[in-house]
Amino acid sequence: MRLLRTLQIGLLTLTLSGTSIALQSDVESLFDGKTLNGWEVRSGEEDWWRVEDGKIVGGSLQKQVPHNTFLSSTRSFQNFELEFDIRINGAGGFVNSGFQIRSIRMEGNHEMSGYQIDAGDGWWGKMYDESRRNKVIAEPMDQAALDAAVRGTDWNRYKIRASGRRIQTWINGVAALDFTESDFQVPMDGHFGLQVHGGGKALVELKNIEVNVLPPTAGAMTWRRWQKTQSVQDQGKSPIRSAADELAGFDVLEGFEVELVASDPMMQKVVDINFDDSGRMWAITAVEYPIDGNESKDVINLYRQGGRDQVLVFDEVWKPGPHKPRVFADGLFIPMAILPEQNGALVGMGPDILRFTDDDGDGKADRREVVLSGFGIQDSHLLPHRFKRMPGGWIYLAQGAFNSSNVKTKNGDVVAFNKCKIGRFQADGSKFEVVGIGLNNIWGFVIDRLGDKWVQEANDLGFPMTPFEHGMSYPGIGSEKFHSHSPWRPALAEFRMGGTGLSGLAQSGDRNGFPAPWDQTFFLANPIISSLQSVQVTRRSDQPQHVELRRVADLLVSEDKNFRPVAIHFGPDGCLYVVDWYNPIISHNEVPRNHPSRDKTSSRIWRIRHHSQAKQAPVDVAKATSADLVDLLGHANTGTARAAWHQISDRQATQLVPKLLELVENAQAATEHRLLALWSLHDLKSMPLQTLRKCIAAPEYSLRRAAIDLAGEQITDSTALVELLANTASDPDPRVRLVAIQTLGKSRGFNSALARLLLSFLRPENLAIYQAKPSAAAASALQKADENLEYSSIRAILEQHPAAVITWLDEQSANYNSNPTPADAALQRYALLCAADASAAAKLAQTLNQQDLQPNSDELIYLARHANRKEIQTVFDQWLKQPKYQVQLLQTLLDQRKLWNNSTLKSSIAVCVRHLAQTQPSAPNLNLLLRAARELRLNELEGDVIQYLNQGIATPLACLQALMEMGCDDVELYFRLANSSLPGEELRLKAVDALAAVPGERTFELLLELWPTLWPKTQATAMRSMLGQPQHARNLVSALLDHRISTKLLDEGMVNQMRLHAADQPAWKELERQLLAQKMPGIKLPGGGQDFLKTNITQRGPFTLEAWIWLEPGISNADGLLAGPNWDFNFSGGLPRLWLGPRGDVLISKRPLSEQTWTHLALSYDGKNRLNLYRNGELEQSISATLPQASAGLEIGKTTPGGGTAASLTEVRYWTTERSADQIAGYYQLRLNRETKNTDLQWLLPQDEVELSGNALIRPMLQQPPLKSQAEAKAEMERIAHFRDLARADGNLDRGKNMFLASCFACHQVEGMGGNIGPSLDGVGAKTDDGLLRSILTPNAGVESGYRVLSVQTADGELLQGFLAAEDALSITLRRAGRVDLKLSRNSIKSLRFEERSLMPEGLLDAMQPQQVSDLFTYLRSLH
Repeated sequence: MRLLRTLQIGLLTLTLSGTSIALQSDVESLFDGKTLNGWEVRSGEEDWWRVEDGKIVGGSLQKQVPHNTFLSSTRSFQNFELEFDIRINGAGGFVNSGFQIRSIRMEGNHEMSGYQIDAGDGWWGKMYDESRRNKVIAEPMDQAALDAAVRGTDWNRYKIRASGRRIQTWINGVAALDFTESDFQVPMDGHFGLQVHGGGKALVELKNIEVNVLPPTAGAMTWRRWQKTQSVQDQGKSPIRSAADELAGFDVLEGFEVELVASDPMMQKVVDINFDDSGRMWAITAVEYPIDGNESKDVINLYRQGGRDQVLVFDEVWKPGPHKPRVFADGLFIPMAILPEQNGALVGMGPDILRFTDDDGDGKADRREVVLSGFGIQDSHLLPHRFKRMPGGWIYLAQGAFNSSNVKTKNGDVVAFNKCKIGRFQADGSKFEVVGIGLNNIWGFVIDRLGDKWVQEANDLGFPMTPFEHGMSYPGIGSEKFHSHSPWRPALAEFRMGGTGLSGLAQSGDRNGFPAPWDQTFFLANPIISSLQSVQVTRRSDQPQHVELRRVADLLVSEDKNFRPVAIHFGPDGCLYVVDWYNPIISHNEVPRNHPSRDKTSSRIWRIRHHSQAKQAPVDVAKATSADLVDLLGHANTGTARAAWHQISDRQATQLVPKLLELVENAQAATEHRLLALWSLHDLKSMPLQTLRKCIAAPEYSLRRAAIDLAGEQITDSTALVELLANTASDPDPRVRLVAIQTLGKSRGFNSALARLLLSFLRPENLAIYQAKPSAAAASALQKADENLEYSSIRAILEQHPAAVITWLDEQSANYNSNPTPADAALQRYALLCAADASAAAKLAQTLNQQDLQPNSDELIYLARHANRKEIQTVFDQWLKQPKYQVQLLQTLLDQRKLWNNSTLKSSIAVCVRHLAQTQPSAPNLNLLLRAARELRLNELEGDVIQYLNQGIATPLACLQALMEMGCDDVELYFRLANSSLPGEELRLKAVDALAAVPGERTFELLLELWPTLWPKTQATAMRSMLGQPQHARNLVSALLDHRISTKLLDEGMVNQMRLHAADQPAWKELERQLLAQKMPGIKLPGGGQDFLKTNITQRGPFTLEAWIWLEPGISNADGLLAGPNWDFNFSGGLPRLWLGPRGDVLISKRPLSEQTWTHLALSYDGKNRLNLYRNGELEQSISATLPQASAGLEIGKTTPGGGTAASLTEVRYWTTERSADQIAGYYQLRLNRETKNTDLQWLLPQDEVELSGNALIRPMLQQPPLKSQAEAKAEMERIAHFRDLARADGNLDRGKNMFLASCFACHQVEGMGGNIGPSLDGVGAKTDDGLLRSILTPNAGVESGYRVLSVQTADGELLQGFLAAEDALSITLRRAGRVDLKLSRNSIKSLRFEERSLMPEGLLDAMQPQQVSDLFTYLRSLH
């Protein structure tokens, strides 16, 4: 690798002038006073640069400089101290200069890119990021002091110090800047350069240039490395390279080397690996990926029937590769997790967690059993994954967004496990529980040597890695928490990694592994930008609440953008193993499933080793004697040490208990050694109480935590547990306190003594959190989160045991004097909150009112839930009348509106906001009324809102939104608002939408009156709203028939909705006939035995049969595509198969066909021995088979049974050659024609004339497959090319942000702000321009499963559309753009179905001016 890297340096000659970074440490001059030696002028700009009187001179006072011009050093520098004298004079125009550092010349351009230390009037002391971020990134610390020091047009002495990410500057001895770069992708090396700014007559002079080169920063980003990461625009286009060529393009940190472990064709699409106790590497493949459950109801059958995926084993992976694996199990379908066990492995696959067991020791699975079932399969890349074993028989796993699970254990328990969560289960399948909520898609999960858990969020929202403990709630898709009062965990990273797909986490914790400074470093797999990144963590033992993440140099950067690291694990040899998904496409919904660049075969596994690491075989712990296992617990390799714990547990080696106890109590032994001994004792259930006490009192937090966890399982008596954990409330470590709280909460026989001990965890300094006035004491965000987590955890436990809380309160009341201390009073209030019943709520309300205290947020929501009690309602009425309380109380109630629902309180709020708006008519109070009316749907405020609208006091749009949510049916008002607003204005769009949603004939009359004035986008929105009402849908049919409304606006979804409401109407029959006349013809086979096309094909030698097919319900062996004597390509059992008479089925697909869905099938034969089956452009199956020499009399649509095919067909093609995979993928969505003669294409139907048999018909089809003509495809390519050019053109960042706010913000979030209709766009800048364009121009081409439109037909006939925001056994929550979430009981729902489209409208960019498109993409690219 070092040789390869040396050879590659030649690639930098255009930007770094072929020179290396200077390494001298003495002060040296960079200017000889006579020549420009050591400096370089861009060709054609020689007239602007010269040497005069011992000075470097640039520019002119006689001629205007036409554009920026730069004099660049020929050498590159990283860390340095630089001093020089500079003088600037001007004679008109813009007079400005600056000195470039850490910069490069831009190829084919006059600019330099990098930091510019500015000089000139209005710019002295600033730092501008030239041709990169294009803005001022640092201002002078004391502008007044600097202005006083600057000598105007005289000489000014500059000093610049750059060391690491910090840059400091001085002018004439006065400090100007102290800047630290936060973006780790910014290079820390580069050239110096002197600028003369274009647009003015300016003369810039430089002299006395001296530099002192400082020691370089290890692992710093360089321009060379940065350039490797910047070919993001080529993603999806990069050619497939060999493993050797890919290896040559790796840039790895000095001292490391990369080795190929395994590669295709010996394996295909490995998605994860794990290591067993013998040091063998196990792998799972995902060749079938991706298929989402929301796409078809039949996907579940694919998991049941299996597919082409495998479990592989590499026996001696530590040896030089590439290695060939052996197959342990096959016939799998998209497995996503693997954990080796004694005689096999646990595998997560689809809805199940499976155990594969080798019973006879032959290295192959003999038995397969279901351990757990019921996992959601809506999103195939977010199925349960990253299995991690922990003591007590527990195995941890993570699940991603959009999957809704009801996990069923072997005991029959069912546990809801929806969206992004962490769970754990007993290895025997007897128990499953949720232990963590949130973070978007956790692909990284590490348990370090001290037992700390670290997890990683994929979307790069500040959690590249973060500590994890049970009960924690993190922000994520769904915004779900353990409890309404659970605190969010704070993001720890102030930096970003880049991209939205962090896919793996590994820690170099081995004592014989990577050397300093890379020991104890976390490495992150980032497939989006094709790199392995690095983060180091600081967590002081005396301040465990303080966790600091520091990003350091990337371990590996690849110039091949097909490098896709999706999993990383340290192996038993101390090396880092990298699973490379190797693919031009990484985001499974960035492009359609059938995109030709989606690779289904390439796969690599790499090993990264430091030169200092010895190449040796790992210890085979599975073969170690039991006597050796205790010593192996202290092995330098983490995996080997844990393998020893596994073996002690799995063997139930109770004879080792004495040695284990001795080790646990040995304070001189390493903590991690003692911890594994404690884990072993945990699994052996052999921990004496005396030793347990010692561990709970140990100085090491990890031992205390593990011992408390063990105590919860070992000690069943609550009195004994209270005595054992009596002092844990004062433990200095929040990790220990939290596990103590959770252990006490699981105790049997919960009583007031347990309640008392739990309440003692609420230390006096914490009680300020619960008082009306918060504490002024400073605390870190993490410390506050830890304290709030303890508060919430205790509350959740006590809420389950109200009787014990009431008993404790009675005991406390007997001890109170008439004036309890503030801490006692706060604790009493907290306990009343935890008692969780109406009587306690009433007492809490009385207490707060008597003490004239304002309730905190938790107390307020608790009381709101019980506001139907008269005494509580009375208190609320009093609070809402008090000026010092009312506004804050109202805002809190509205912020937390989803946590309470009380009609009595809503009425009081309506009275309050009306009174506020009338007596204090300020904008905030009016907005409060509108917000309450909108979010609480306060119908009694309808008159107030209309009054404010008519008086012009409030904005029409705000009033309209409130009226819509209140269910206002004043159609004349909506008509007036629509008619008085401008075309394209949001007010008109909303008003028309509101009008269309109101049932009634008058509504339709008003819509028709408005119709000619509406833009097509507004018309389409109105039509979708009208189709939600049955009568409107029927009226719309009539309006379409008599051409009052154009049919050009109709899409398939609208047609389906009209059919739903009007199928029995004669007008619909006529409209359907007219619509059919506009459609392309297809073949209709009604299902009779004689219903087919008389093609009389003779299959002789190679052939390819292709067709789009729409199968009616009840697919059977009577359905097929082509048949004749002893030859039948049919769909028996719903599976495509080829039957050859006496030979039976020679090919059977493993994937069933979907009913009433267009599917493209292709069957090809090479004329010799290879038969291929394709589905929707992708190769599904390839087998060795020899067909008969000739098969005559084959008819399209015929089958051999008595029945016939019930289906629609189109684009049926029979070729007398074998079409290649590329040809099938490239042409299956194109509509061919006979204009170009092709002798290989024997049949093209329905274009060719053909004799029809029986009731077979050729007629226009309303339902059409996604076909385009070649002209349409060309036009689409030209359209994409047009917008691609605009996307890559220069744009304005600020204008682009404004375009985003206007066009995208209502549906998408950035940094937690914005709508929640579509995916968050944080990190979207790492996507390719083409990926972004596809997402915007063709949003329905590849839809993330969680963002598919859900159509809901209610019991009363209304049709609603949105996306599924949440669901439970009793209800669903529908989220709609610009509307309050709508919760629907399942009893009110007639039907549900997912549509093949997203909520995002098409044509977003078409409505923009070209410059606006460029501006928008400039902003989107900034979202790294």
